[in-house]
Amino acid sequence: MFGQESSRSADLCRGVTASCIRVSTLINYGNGSIVWHNVSDVPSTWNFYQLTIHIANVEATSYSFGHLVTSIDGVRSHGSNSWGLWIFCATKEAWLYSPRGADSLDLTDRSILAWAFQPDPRQPPLLGRATTASC
Repeated sequence: MFGQESSRSADLCRGVTASCIRVSTLINYGNGSIVWHNVSDVPSTWNFYQLTIHIANVEATSYSFGHLVTSIDGVRSHGSNSWGLWIFCATKEAWLYSPRGADSLDLTDRSILAWAFQPDPRQPPLLGRATTASC
């Protein structure tokens, strides 16, 4: 199931006064399975947590600061393995490990974001790709 792609356009913006944007999300399950979700009708008012619960089956614990994602599509955090959030910095062509949680990550048109299930947050969501400390 390496490299599967999913495109959705389910009229998410119908009845919403906000503009619609396109967001690409990579989910790396840490077992060789990688899925791209390309969603072309995301309300610009959504944050990344709202998009994530739309494209995947998510379990999370809610705290005052936001949600801690503990499972995506049945892959649960355990031991040192957990879900990390990454932002693709187009200007540097590199991945940044997000300093903020999904609830605090506003979406912009043509954003590329990723969830990666991994024990080491220094490894980018796509093996061998460049990382950066800032965008």
